[in-house]
Amino acid sequence: MLLSPSATRKFPPAAWGSTSPRTDHVVRALAALTGIAGALYAHKVSFISPEQFTLLQSIELVTIVILGGVGSIHGAVLGAVFVIVLPQLISLAKDYLPANVAGSGLQAVVFGLVLILFIIFEPLGLYGRWLKLRTWFELFPFYRRGMFRRQKSYMKSERLR
Repeated sequence: MLLSPSATRKFPPAAWGSTSPRTDHVVRALAALTGIAGALYAHKVSFISPEQFTLLQSIELVTIVILGGVGSIHGAVLGAVFVIVLPQLISLAKDYLPANVAGSGLQAVVFGLVLILFIIFEPLGLYGRWLKLRTWFELFPFYRRGMFRRQKSYMKSERLR
């Protein structure tokens, strides 16, 4: 039995038993995959400590998901490729930058800047850009300029006014 959001908001204990068996299986499968990934990583590095997982690594993981496109496996792969290539480009650019700019915090600044720019200008990520490009090639002679323009979505009560 699934409850409406308003019912769960009014009486939160009612939401505890409202999950479907499918959701429970998906959560357990993701937890198992996460455990396997952690075990493989521990086997590879031979030793794990909390100091290995820095803030920059967390930012990289969030950047992979957001740059690639939230909700798509292809986007995660594209985001991972982008995040792997980006530090290499930063290290190449450090030779041409002044010494005070090319400090240790340059990578974090560039990651943050790229993340903000993607959120503002390309909210669908690299996968969304790929979908636009693929659609453009599929519809080449009939492609309209404003086909992928974001439309404002209003609540139903505001549309009825």
